[in-house]
Amino acid sequence: VGQYLLPYQREARAEDDTWFDRVLVPLDGSEFTERALPIAQVLGRHFKAELTLLSVIEDPDAARDRGPGPVPQPEIAAYLEHLAGQIEESGILVDFTVRMGKPEAEIDTLADDARADLIVMCSHGRTAVERMILGSTAHRLIRLTDTPVLMLRPTDEWMSRTSQFKRLLVALDGSEAAEVVLRYVRLLAKRFESEVILLSVPEADAERPSLERYLTEVAGALRGHGYDVRTIVSGSGPARTIVEVCRDEQSDLIVMASRGRRARPGQLDVGSVTDRVLQTTSVPVLVVPVRRPPPGRSEVVLAGDRSRLERAVR
Repeated sequence: VGQYLLPYQREARAEDDTWFDRVLVPLDGSEFTERALPIAQVLGRHFKAELTLLSVIEDPDAARDRGPGPVPQPEIAAYLEHLAGQIEESGILVDFTVRMGKPEAEIDTLADDARADLIVMCSHGRTAVERMILGSTAHRLIRLTDTPVLMLRPTDEWMSRTSQFKRLLVALDGSEAAEVVLRYVRLLAKRFESEVILLSVPEADAERPSLERYLTEVAGALRGHGYDVRTIVSGSGPARTIVEVCRDEQSDLIVMASRGRRARPGQLDVGSVTDRVLQTTSVPVLVVPVRRPPPGRSEVVLAGDRSRLERAVR
């Protein structure tokens, strides 16, 4: 299968910059996966980012029991070219490519090859078969990739199909690993003038005071840079509480790390909190992958390292 690219290039940037220069959008030819395009285009306009549309044709062995895709294979390149032309007319840079292989592996490989800053995709389909195929691809991708993934689970609620990024719900558990989300929070909050709601869910009542102190420090560091921040320490079950607080606060984006402090070293926390949030919330979720810290460093921080927080939010 050939690769089809429009003649756009982006300038190189420093490796430590946090910015959305290139946004990758996986599509399979279905109307359902196209619902990721509006939010990708919002980001493209606000950050002057280039979009890359990707379709992966599964190899016969991987797709043997799944039947034909929604668009015949010979037509998929024409389909992407048509979408790219429509997006280009709105002034957004766009290219597209077709690859063959396992979807999650090809998405991750292209994200690395293209130096994508974000993947925007739908996580679940309408039918049981779509949920099995799309859901498994999406969640396998989160386990695999080092690229942040903005997941949508489109439902009949309009907020599940788009975001104005006006009220960000940020899940933190007191670990330094989870603080990787803060660089993306400050980027979005500055660009969209968002209110930031920091949420921690205590595992026991005894943990509440330390989490409150921790969130107070994080909020103070963010406010020092001009961000509008509130804190909430509440609930008992992390996934359930995140979804409930998101609904009650009418947040339009959840931001969370893909592995928490309770995961075993090298194992992502996708099978628990992140996975359950993705399955039950009606708003988009920005999942930021983290990896285990260097040997000898603790993941649980909670409070006290002001210089670390300043580095995380500046």
